[in-house]
Amino acid sequence: MAKLGTEEFLERLQKGKPVPAVLLLGDEAYLRDECRKQLIEKYVPEAARTWAISRFSADDGETQAAVDQAQTLPMLSPQQVVFLQDGEAIEKLGEKARDEAVKTLEAYLENPAPFTVLVVEASGLDQRMRLAKMLLEKALVVEVGLGEKIEERVAAAAVLAKSLAKEQGVEFEKGAAEELAESVGGDLMRLKTEVDKLATFAAERRLCGGRTWRLWWFRKRARRFGKWRIFWPRGSRRRRWSFLSGCCARARSQWRCLGRWLGCIGN
Repeated sequence: MAKLGTEEFLERLQKGKPVPAVLLLGDEAYLRDECRKQLIEKYVPEAARTWAISRFSADDGETQAAVDQAQTLPMLSPQQVVFLQDGEAIEKLGEKARDEAVKTLEAYLENPAPFTVLVVEASGLDQRMRLAKMLLEKALVVEVGLGEKIEERVAAAAVLAKSLAKEQGVEFEKGAAEELAESVGGDLMRLKTEVDKLATFAAERRLCGGRTWRLWWFRKRARRFGKWRIFWPRGSRRRRWSFLSGCCARARSQWRCLGRWLGCIGN
């Protein structure tokens, strides 16, 4: 099957198209977690989630157990979601154990249970091996990665930051989302946490520009080092903001040191 991006996959779920088996391929924790949540919300009623959601790990040798569960009728729910995590561990098994695990999955995917969505998760698979070829052919493949280059990750994270902020009624000024994405190194789980905090900090202003973002960031760092104090430049607010902006431009990669130095930012 063709590979889908996360957004395309979520759109497909909203359209109600059946998904008997999914391969979440990639190492971005936030995107993977978002796909899990949407699958559960789509296929399992909230009241039945205790019984109709199962999690197994291939790293713990639970491939057969996951398939057995997938073939078992769920309790109190018309459908169930079965997660098989650490799928890449199958490739590292001995030849006999690896072949057995692949045959088990292949046999199930030839005739998947109509009441189950089987979700295999893997941070990466060797495209030359039988496991990857079989899953790419028989499962719906969803890429949950942002690429290996940091520039690509930061660019994608900046887009997501704007989307997350918009959901909370907050808007970034030009360049502010990019600064935030760069500060977390494109890590989407950290990015979501920081956007939530920033939205709370922005409060009624609802517009997060470079100034709001930097002030919030420095206050966050300063709380860790409350005993440190500095003397602010005397004069207008504009002069103080100019001072802060200059600090950011000269030492963007040294946030921790700046956090210590700007210990009295809240005063």
